[in-house]
Amino acid sequence: TNRVKDYYQQNSSLRVIQENGELQIDGVITDYRLTPVAPTATAATATTQFTNTAALTRLTIIVKVNYVDGTDPKNSFKDKAFSFYQDFDSSLTFTSLQDDLQKKIFDQILIDIFNATVANW
Repeated sequence: TNRVKDYYQQNSSLRVIQENGELQIDGVITDYRLTPVAPTATAATATTQFTNTAALTRLTIIVKVNYVDGTDPKNSFKDKAFSFYQDFDSSLTFTSLQDDLQKKIFDQILIDIFNATVANW
């Protein structure tokens, strides 16, 4: 929430107020998913079975946003999904990369939300 407020104030002439603002934004994370990508195969030997693995794993985050434009209601939208992903080497532990991946993803989602809401102001 604070990053969103800061971003809007740093990149526009808008200011945060407590009530009756010209625009209102709220959102919720609706999906947070790890998916294997870039499959690889390990051949079977006399002592092991054939296995399938993924060289990369993808973290995808989806945020649904409601936007109310008090000055021009036709620009408003409800439950619009914004998503982004980052791939990482599957041999690394997710927990060691999680904070950095989340920051990169949320930075891009924030830019996309900003552009969708105030790019035409």
